Amino acid sequence: MIRLIAAELNRLLSRRLTIVLALGVIAIVGLFQIAVASAVTPPSAEQVAAARQGYEQDLKDWQENHESYQQECADSGGAESECTIPAPTEQDYGLAPTPFGDIVGPGVGFAVVMAMLAAYLLAASYIGAEYSTGSLGNWLTFVPQREKVYAAKIVALALASTALGLVSAGLMVGLACIVTTAIGQPLTGIGSVSATAARGIPLVVFAALVGFCIAMLTRHTVAALGALLGYGLVVLGLNILSYLVPALSLLKRWQIETNVQAFLSYGHDYQVIKRVVSVEGVNIEGAVRTLTFGASAAYLGILLLAFLAVTLVVFRRRDVT
Repeated sequence: MIRLIAAELNRLLSRRLTIVLALGVIAIVGLFQIAVASAVTPPSAEQVAAARQGYEQDLKDWQENHESYQQECADSGGAESECTIPAPTEQDYGLAPTPFGDIVGPGVGFAVVMAMLAAYLLAASYIGAEYSTGSLGNWLTFVPQREKVYAAKIVALALASTALGLVSAGLMVGLACIVTTAIGQPLTGIGSVSATAARGIPLVVFAALVGFCIAMLTRHTVAALGALLGYGLVVLGLNILSYLVPALSLLKRWQIETNVQAFLSYGHDYQVIKRVVSVEGVNIEGAVRTLTFGASAAYLGILLLAFLAVTLVVFRRRDVT
């Protein structure tokens, strides 16, 4: 079994697309360091002088009126998270450098998403190419035990996508630390950023295995990409229709992207829409729901196991020629 996994890894890593996608993710992470450097660099005296007046004016307005603004929002049916007005900060006006965690945290999320897309495409094209060229049938003549072949491919993809996740998220944190330290700023929030990066790695594996399953079920790489695009269009349609049919907003709890966000951020608040009947008529209001890390992890795990089980059953019974 170890030799079979090694052979699958060798086939996967020898593909040109693997190298291109890995280099693409690394390039994106590298380019993001320009934004990191710009954000953590202290402003010049001229920039401070230009922004100081606007900051002090808005801070004064917030101190005098934010409670009344929040009360008006709450009276109109807004959720607490929507109505809370944070105090303006010097970072908002460029008067102080952005804290390390505030810029690198979103950067890690961006790197994880890019790695997930790359892993999905890589896994889908990996098995899709084997179907289109007929190499899968030839491979089964050497190793006729389909369960072993299937398991070896899954393990190889899991290992490769883990490496991709480590490189993308780890490189983002590492390079950002180097850039921030070189500029002379503290690594504020490094613990939280590192935890987010660690949680991103299993998400990259999840994306790879889902892409593999969809491509194996459809036998085509393009079909797997079409499924991803189709899912995006369905989500967009649900977001629009939920304002006409508020009950549809309850589906957000079960949408993959909602659970991915909750897993990556260790919990996620999302909004559902409801109709409220009052003496003034029917109003559309939002209600905030919280999806915990544990619930999202369980959902994504069950979903992945279901994909893998169905794919294995189909692979065992279907002709691959």
